Amino acid sequence: MTKPRGKIFRTAAALWAALGVSTAAAQTGTWSIERPPEETEGPAWALNYDAAYAVRQGSDARSVGKSVAFQLSLEKRAYEVLWYGLELGHQFGHELKGRSAGRYIADVDGDKQGDVLDFDSDVKVKVFHLTPYLRLGKVFGKRGGLALRHTVSLGAGLYHWTSNSGTLSMTGTTSKGTTAKGLQVPYGSASSAHFGGNFGTALDLHVREGLSVGVELRYHTLFGATEDIGYLLPAAR
Repeated sequence: MTKPRGKIFRTAAALWAALGVSTAAAQTGTWSIERPPEETEGPAWALNYDAAYAVRQGSDARSVGKSVAFQLSLEKRAYEVLWYGLELGHQFGHELKGRSAGRYIADVDGDKQGDVLDFDSDVKVKVFHLTPYLRLGKVFGKRGGLALRHTVSLGAGLYHWTSNSGTLSMTGTTSKGTTAKGLQVPYGSASSAHFGGNFGTALDLHVREGLSVGVELRYHTLFGATEDIGYLLPAAR
């Protein structure tokens, strides 16, 4: 009686193993948090291009318009979860307009008090940066030939801030109660170099070998002597 019973147990074990294989095969079409094959980790070197929209942050944000921006980077995978690279970026032009705030508040009526006024202008602020960075993350999901990768990044380097000369066209009422409508205020050109840093997070979809698309949110800070300048950049990668 022992031998048939052992044969039954061995047969049942074989069926259970086969069922397990069939179940695993049936799940390949769903997202899984299992570690994907090595080829979905991406190549050792990668060239990234980000099309971004830069939004000024801080005390004078309401005086500065938004700008189209790009970020181009070359990175190398050092370890399975770590990349390092060099990035250059450019914000093409934040138009000075809106309501005077922060560094853009001026005393236009001569009473030694800052006048908060609405204004428009032909002045644009441009920002260029060149920063080495580290990116940390891993592939956490896969489905067929697709894979998802989440990363966080941290960088620091050189930022160059410039603005052209132009004219601010003011409207509103000054602290003296006089109207500023039609008032034209000259604005001189300016340029400054800053040390700055950035950090962000990205989600990339690996489509095929050598190609991935994704989104990223990054915050850049230009360190200043009296006040830092910040920009938030949502981007498509």
